[in-house]
Amino acid sequence: MVAASRAAAGAPGPSPAGLPLLSVRDLAVTFRTRDGEVPAVREVSFELARGEILGLVGESGSGKSTLLTALMRMLPRNAAITAGRVGFDGTDLLSLREHGMRRLRGDRIGLIPQRPMTSLSPATPVGRQLRWHLDGLDGPDGAGRLSELLGGVGLDALLDRLDGYPFEFSGGQLQRLLIAVAALGKQPDLLLADEP
Repeated sequence: MVAASRAAAGAPGPSPAGLPLLSVRDLAVTFRTRDGEVPAVREVSFELARGEILGLVGESGSGKSTLLTALMRMLPRNAAITAGRVGFDGTDLLSLREHGMRRLRGDRIGLIPQRPMTSLSPATPVGRQLRWHLDGLDGPDGAGRLSELLGGVGLDALLDRLDGYPFEFSGGQLQRLLIAVAALGKQPDLLLADEP
């Protein structure tokens, strides 16, 4: 799992009072099961400045994906953040109401998930899903913007197949489509990539 912040032209300036873009302190996540509570993430702490890239390495099942979904506050119902603090650009994400998190997800904090097939609607053509998530694709410059985004992830050849459904694409193609949306299309301040 890798967390990265962008340092592109036009990116917002430094975080308030010299704070890091992302600050995680003693984060703990627990899953409730029939047999009791099971800790999945224990006391994780790190800081990430704007423009920095941080890679977290661990064996399968060590909690990397759980950490990412905790940062996005997208944990399953049987999971809870039981301790810690997560600061993003001066805002405590753990105390932020859900509507505030929805405003950050995608636009300011992007996520490239590990399993692209479960992140896309199986009953909706891929092109329509791209238009849902990216502004400006329906306007007069939409075709050019779409071509630019797909070219950026090496999928130029898919431009004539966007009326297809997710099952008609390979896992690698779907992963790159999600990268086109989450990273290139949205250009968030913080990009979280699960097994990039």
